[in-house]
Amino acid sequence: MSEETGGYPGAPPDWYPDPAGGPGKRWWDGYSWTEGVVLPTPPPLPPVPSPALGATASAPAAPAPPPYGAPWPSAPPVGHAPTLLADELRMVRLARVAVAIPALYLFWDLMVTWSSRAQIKKFGDEYRQQIDAARNGKTISNAHLQLELSATVRTLGGFITLATLAAVIIACIWQYRAATTARALGRPAVHSPGWGVGSWFVPIVQFWMPYQAIRDLLEPGNPNRALVARWWLCMVGAWILSVAAGLSAFFSGSLTPYFCLAGWALCIGIATVAPRIVTAVAAAHQASLGSSG
Repeated sequence: MSEETGGYPGAPPDWYPDPAGGPGKRWWDGYSWTEGVVLPTPPPLPPVPSPALGATASAPAAPAPPPYGAPWPSAPPVGHAPTLLADELRMVRLARVAVAIPALYLFWDLMVTWSSRAQIKKFGDEYRQQIDAARNGKTISNAHLQLELSATVRTLGGFITLATLAAVIIACIWQYRAATTARALGRPAVHSPGWGVGSWFVPIVQFWMPYQAIRDLLEPGNPNRALVARWWLCMVGAWILSVAAGLSAFFSGSLTPYFCLAGWALCIGIATVAPRIVTAVAAAHQASLGSSG
C-alpha cells in the first residue's frame, strides 16, 4: 500500500483482510487501519431430517459455542438452577455452624485482650520509652510483648484458630454455591460469585463488598435483606472494637473493658443472626425455583 492511489498515500479506503490475522476484514481509511471489523457470515446449518415413522427421536444436541466475536453468556441457563440449588442445600447445615464460628474467634480475641491488658500496657510503656531514648541518642533494650497465658489457654486458643480457618473455608464454599444459584435464578448482583468471595480477603473493600455479595443472594424486596444488614453491622462493629480494645490497652487500658463488653455483645449478635441468613437464602432460592416451575 505504498503507491499513490486516488489522492491517498496508500490503497483507497475499503475492506481488506485483517492484518492482525483475524478471520474477518478490517477497514482501511486510506491512511491507517481503523477499529472497524466485519466477520465472515457462517454458512447456514444443514436441515435436520425428520425422524422416520416409528423411530425414536434422539436427544437434543448440546448448545453450540457462541460465534467468533460474541461473548459467552455471563450466567448459566435457568435449567441448571435445580442442580446448583441441590449443591447449595447439601451445605446448609454445615454452613449454619461455619458462619457462626468467626464470632467465637472474635470473642476469644477480646477475652485475651481483657485478661492481658496489664501486659499490653507494660509493653506500650516500654515501647514509648524506647522511642524517647532513640530521640535523645540513647540506647535501651528492645520492648517485647509477653502474654502470661497458661498452657490450657494457649491450647484452647490454637484449637479455636484452626476451627475458624476451617469455618472460613466452608463459609466461602457455601457463599460461592449460593451465589451461582442466585445468578441462575436471575438475581441481580453487584459482584460475580468469585469476586464476592475474594472480596473478603482484599483490604479496604472488605468493609462493604462482602455485605453486597451476601445481600444479593436474596432478591430485591426480600425482608431478610434487613437481617443481612444487621449481621454486617455486628461484624464490622466487632472488628473495630477488637482493634480499639488492643489500642486502648497499649496506651492506657482504661477503656479496654468497655470496648471488650461492647464487642462481646456484637459477637453474640453475629452468632445469632448469621445462621438465620443461611437458612433464609436457601428458603428464598427454593421458593423461586418452585414458582418458576
